[in-house]
Amino acid sequence: MTWNEFLQLLSQPNGIAVGLGLVESVLVEYLPGFGALDAKWKRLVFLAVSLVIPLGAAGLGIATCDWSVTWNDTFWPAVLAGGTTFAGGTFVHLKMRESA
Repeated sequence: MTWNEFLQLLSQPNGIAVGLGLVESVLVEYLPGFGALDAKWKRLVFLAVSLVIPLGAAGLGIATCDWSVTWNDTFWPAVLAGGTTFAGGTFVHLKMRESA
């Protein structure tokens, strides 16, 4: 896999976003102080983390792979990937809480 393909995988709304959501939903529990936050702040932190990864990949794609700097081609797919990550991770987190 090339660097360009790796960045595209992270910044596009595809299956990797759900996988990232699952991993993030577990890893975010290890953030210091996360457990003490109110539920709405936990969701906002998780949403921010979910958006940083695909938007960061889009930024790196622009900087290192000459991707176009357009909303439709680069940033909107990254926002969709972040939303998918957030939704997938939230679903997994809620299911983990129900089974506990």
